[in-house]
Amino acid sequence: MKNNILFVVPSWSLGGTEKVNIAIANKLSEKYRVAIFTLSAPQNEYLQPKCSVYGQNNLSFKIFTGFSGLLGLLHLDLFNRLWMAREAKKITKCSQKLKSDVIIVSSGSIYLIPFLKKQNPTKKIIAWCHFSADTYLNGYLRYTTKFWIQGLAAADSVVCLTPEDKIKFSEINRNTIVINNPLTFNNDQISSLDSKVISWTGRISNPQKGIDYLAEIAGKLPKDWKISIAGDGDIELLQEYLEKFDAKDKVILRGTIVGEELKEHYLESSIYLMTSRFEGFGLVLVEAMSFGLPIVAFEQTGSTYVLGSGKFGSLIENGNVDEMVEEINSLINSFEKRKLYQEKSLNRVETFSINRVAKEWERQIF
Repeated sequence: MKNNILFVVPSWSLGGTEKVNIAIANKLSEKYRVAIFTLSAPQNEYLQPKCSVYGQNNLSFKIFTGFSGLLGLLHLDLFNRLWMAREAKKITKCSQKLKSDVIIVSSGSIYLIPFLKKQNPTKKIIAWCHFSADTYLNGYLRYTTKFWIQGLAAADSVVCLTPEDKIKFSEINRNTIVINNPLTFNNDQISSLDSKVISWTGRISNPQKGIDYLAEIAGKLPKDWKISIAGDGDIELLQEYLEKFDAKDKVILRGTIVGEELKEHYLESSIYLMTSRFEGFGLVLVEAMSFGLPIVAFEQTGSTYVLGSGKFGSLIENGNVDEMVEEINSLINSFEKRKLYQEKSLNRVETFSINRVAKEWERQIF
């Protein structure tokens, strides 16, 4: 029976890709031998998997991605393939050392799959797509998109996050299935919904996370309401947007928080706001829903799926700040509406339990 699993993630930051890899790896490690290989920075004080983590440092990864991008720009495909094969060999050596039977490759690293298949012909290799199909196929990977598509096609199977993405990925690899991302921490508390705080969680960046929208929305909130922002990234850019929209006194910058601090961040708010222009899934939505927070999000692939096309939360036309502010104000002005949407969130979050999702992964792997 195949029971040795190696997860491969591109980087090792406090993002959704890393968090769900750890959650699934930890759960499967209760029954199987599991390890994680990261292409960048295997040390991170905020990430604490129960299984072993292997990998290389940030500098090595930056050199690899930078040179690969340059080769792609110059259309030097042969040299790029040699460069990628060299990088894949590092994963192969780790896999051979651990005697892995299955390799699960996440996100941008999927372009290494053709080389991993050649180097590991007897192993099952699964591509795990954490962003939407449109994100991958329309330039997010810039000069390596075609290599990524070849990697997707070479995989034994593909796991994506929404039925909409399955349709598009199936055109490249017919062995494509949908597996939800799981809730990544245990929680048995819900918000009282009586604070005048809206929570926002994520990497502070543009254009994906829509921090320009975030600042504009903050500037239009009632005077006694604030947005609590948990995350790190381009703080300077966020400050510029806050200055532009006269919203500096409307936000609380919490920085990177985990564990009990992150739970308090959700518990001490009454609404959850997502301003992302695009998301493959939106793990933070599931986190917020587990605390019974009403959700208001711009409509994109991830939020549409998690919120059941609006059945379990408020979906707003992408980029329509005025409509977003109007919906937030309707929740601010009605405790009864907040309670109604709290029930919607709590009902929906059961779909994303770690036990249920791990069983789907077991069926896919074995």
